[in-house]
Amino acid sequence: MIQLELTPKFMRSRLDKYLFLESFAVFLLGTLIFSSLVILSSTIPRLEYIIGVPLKDLGYWLLLQYPDALVLSLPIAVLLAVLFTYGRLYAQHELIAINAGAVSPIRVMLPFILVAVLAVAGGLALREFVAPKANTKVPTLWWQLTSEDNVTGIQYLVKNDLPLGDFRIHFDRVDDKTNDMFGVRLS
Repeated sequence: MIQLELTPKFMRSRLDKYLFLESFAVFLLGTLIFSSLVILSSTIPRLEYIIGVPLKDLGYWLLLQYPDALVLSLPIAVLLAVLFTYGRLYAQHELIAINAGAVSPIRVMLPFILVAVLAVAGGLALREFVAPKANTKVPTLWWQLTSEDNVTGIQYLVKNDLPLGDFRIHFDRVDDKTNDMFGVRLS
């Protein structure tokens, strides 16, 4: 009978599994926190436009933003996992015990390198296959969510001074059918 071993050869000792699990839990928590912060920072300025949007649709719109946010937050989460895990090992004198057991510091780093490689591979896969599709749906869904009864999202911007690089743009009204802007001033 042939048994299939899913763990790499260098991850077969108890120490490797322990270090991997210690760092992976912090990595997952850091990924969740940082990606949520990325999404929140882009959503807070838009809150006034999503009043009255059904919670299910809003949740789907936020979920579509996660692949791009994950790509940005994975490197920070890896750094957080390494710092927290090494900090805890140092504070509880476990690094001294590991070194006393004749385990080299490079050997201790292998589980952290595995977490980093998994994060890079996951980030590349997200950036290549998932994020482009989600990023095309986000603005379309945004305009659908913020439009009500022939009122498109651009009509929320009527009679507001909007920043446009070093300039400001202002328009007085928008045609309901064609979305043409009238009374446009650039200052």
